[in-house]
Amino acid sequence: AYFVSRAGAVRTASLQLQARTGRGVLGTRGEGVSIDGVIERIRQGIGAPLSFDSFLIGHPSCNRYAAALVIGGRAFDLFADREFAVDFMRRTAHARIDRHTPLAGALSLARAALGSPRIALRAIGWLARLLWRTKLDLLRARGRVRKISFFLHNFMNADGLDAERVDSCVFMAATADGPMSMCAFNARRDEILPRQTGEKTAVRPIKWLKGRARATVVAAAAIALEACSVRVAVPDVEATSETVALTAYSRVLQRFVDDRGAVNFTALAKDRRDLDMYVRHIADVSPGDGVGRNVKIAHYINSYNSLAMYNVIERGVPQSLDGLEKINFFVLRKFSVGGKILSLYAYENELIRPTGEERVHFALNCMVVSCPRLPSTPFRPEDLEQSLDRETRRFLNESRNVRIDAATGTVYFSEILKFYAEDFLAKAPSLIAYVNRYRIQPVPAHYAVRFIPYDWNVNAQSPSP
Repeated sequence: AYFVSRAGAVRTASLQLQARTGRGVLGTRGEGVSIDGVIERIRQGIGAPLSFDSFLIGHPSCNRYAAALVIGGRAFDLFADREFAVDFMRRTAHARIDRHTPLAGALSLARAALGSPRIALRAIGWLARLLWRTKLDLLRARGRVRKISFFLHNFMNADGLDAERVDSCVFMAATADGPMSMCAFNARRDEILPRQTGEKTAVRPIKWLKGRARATVVAAAAIALEACSVRVAVPDVEATSETVALTAYSRVLQRFVDDRGAVNFTALAKDRRDLDMYVRHIADVSPGDGVGRNVKIAHYINSYNSLAMYNVIERGVPQSLDGLEKINFFVLRKFSVGGKILSLYAYENELIRPTGEERVHFALNCMVVSCPRLPSTPFRPEDLEQSLDRETRRFLNESRNVRIDAATGTVYFSEILKFYAEDFLAKAPSLIAYVNRYRIQPVPAHYAVRFIPYDWNVNAQSPSP
């Protein structure tokens, strides 16, 4: 009924049955859900016995197609006369169809049919029967006829691909090696997609634009983002020394962060002086080129984590950083960092990652559930190596970040290893090899790698009962 009532606006309905495809978060299809069951629901919903078997598109277990004419609020099967529909399609397959308007398309098909007297006579008979059957509906609709198509896609589970169906696939994905079955692509997407290489930019290059055109689009996008950016105010507190500021940040961690790394943002927002003091220090001070590596990295980690915490409070403690909030939180909101104006995204990618220390990804915390656990003490230069090693081992030995499925020969990693794969693969030949350096229970090297969807909900402590 929904599609019939909106046939003037909706011309195609594509329904894709849920499966463990290797992407998305829903996974296993519910019991009783089948392609035949969906077909029956469509028939019941539009009130017409649509034929989904007239035309074969790819493998019959993968795709089903039907079309309906909607006249005066009622649906009629366009392929009710299956024999005629198949013959008509076969004899007009060569025709060039003008699809600018429905009328232009119908006239194109009519001209093609006139090229074959036999099919033209059959078409006239088919049209006469249709007009007689729908005469009252045509009067009610004042001659307006709408067409709506239904495509059903029955995806396969990534761990149960059928070779025959893959070979017959017409629902393809474009890859560097040519078209690939969408189901096969989904099953291997993490090794195929360029993001598997950990590219540092959030937006892939616009490869279909060249030279000045690409530069113009990129510049326009940059200008648009800049116009939408927000300069987050530096806290209006007195400047302090490094020691005093870091001590203030240490009090924040000890008072408002629990042993799971969750933050009591409600209490912190009411008593934020120590956090404000450290954020003010970040705005005033930046480790210069002359300082040691550990001094610089420790400062980067502490300042990034505190700015993320400060950003959550300044945003009114949102429930989640997913969707558009992700762009706002990480890209559009900018902070004073050692005399520079940087977003969290720029801070991470322009200053922190170039240090070459890949273990920072197990120490940086953007305040969401899937982030590494936030320690209750700051990172310090004198024991930075031990701290980074500790946090890396803790992260990679937590079941929420590394899950082994021996039955299917699959390991599921936190998406952190996907987001920054380039950094980890610079230190090891594979992600599994890197992870095994820190795992108590090693992951078999031949296992397939999948990724656990990232939970972007803010990691706030639950309110007390």
